[in-house]
Amino acid sequence: MSYPNAFNLLPPVVRRLILVNVAVFVLQMIMGSGMIMYFGLTPAKVVREFWAWQIFSYMFLHGNLLHLLFNMYILWFFGQSIERVMRSSAFLRFYILCGVGGAVFNVLLSPNDFTPIVGASAAILGVITAYGLIFPYDIIYVFFLFPMRARYAIILFAVMEMAFAYSGARTGIANLAHLGGMLTGFLYLKWGDFHIRGLLNKLLSKWAEKERRKHQVQFHDLSQEVDRILDKVLQKGADSLTRQERDLMQRYANTKKSNQ
Repeated sequence: MSYPNAFNLLPPVVRRLILVNVAVFVLQMIMGSGMIMYFGLTPAKVVREFWAWQIFSYMFLHGNLLHLLFNMYILWFFGQSIERVMRSSAFLRFYILCGVGGAVFNVLLSPNDFTPIVGASAAILGVITAYGLIFPYDIIYVFFLFPMRARYAIILFAVMEMAFAYSGARTGIANLAHLGGMLTGFLYLKWGDFHIRGLLNKLLSKWAEKERRKHQVQFHDLSQEVDRILDKVLQKGADSLTRQERDLMQRYANTKKSNQ
């Protein structure tokens, strides 16, 4: 008999993303630095030679083991909650979109940079942004030390990334890509598919409410017509009713029965 372990209990997309990133890192160790040169994101290569695949492939490569372990830990910590809220297919789309958004943002703002960029950080910072928006009052420990509400933590991260990106300091970290991932995640949750589904549900609810009120008005108008017909019956008898009036009385009876 086999028993489930903690890894198998993770939602499927988070689990598979971790496996893919680990597998690619092992392949990197086998293939050497040439893999980073070809599949890492080099903005100048994307712009001048149209190596467009790098916008996607860079997010599955990592500079070293610590880089990989840190990113996968953050993905494990935040990703499983977001995947359960979004559902798996939407979460995968969101993750990839944040990674690609970070790459595009980096290429647009530094198109002449020949330094390769690797790592899942842009996608993962998009996931952290989602966590801050969906669970704004949760307490998270920034740098594993300082407790802070999630909504304020993502603001702090964004400010830090912006400060490093425009300080001119050579940190060796793709701060522009990180900012792009956070911005993409924010825009997607505010105006993308995830928000549109919620907006659509609200519109459908409003339409249903409008139809219900319209039906109430129609029922009220129908009641007035029924009163007129009943007065006619009292004055002239039931035989005086036309076919249309009989049909209207039957419709009124059915409507009233369905509202009980």
